[in-house]
Amino acid sequence: MAHDNVISDQQLLRKLQRAAQVRSIFSMLAILPSLVIGGLIVGDSGNEGLLILIVFGIPMLVSVGITELYCKRIVSCPYCGGTMWNCGTGNFKPRRMKLRKDRDECPKCHAAIQ
Repeated sequence: MAHDNVISDQQLLRKLQRAAQVRSIFSMLAILPSLVIGGLIVGDSGNEGLLILIVFGIPMLVSVGITELYCKRIVSCPYCGGTMWNCGTGNFKPRRMKLRKDRDECPKCHAAIQ
């Protein structure tokens, strides 16, 4: 399908990297409260398995929530408004976030990525 609309790959990459940076910051910040919550819940019971689940589970839930509620919305097509989050590799570290080689257009309106 021929399309006149073109999305800059550099602008899209910057949006993806900014969104990944926000996600990584909030995920890392979630570690501190998860340690406190884990310590309060587990206390002296000695249930290390529950502590590990809490300490890693809360930041993971935060990461998934930020991805769904922020990243997918902020990385949008300038023409149709559809999410372009899936055009990135999804890496946790912003500097490792790249454009996927197999994505060369908006999944919704098919505007070319160049």
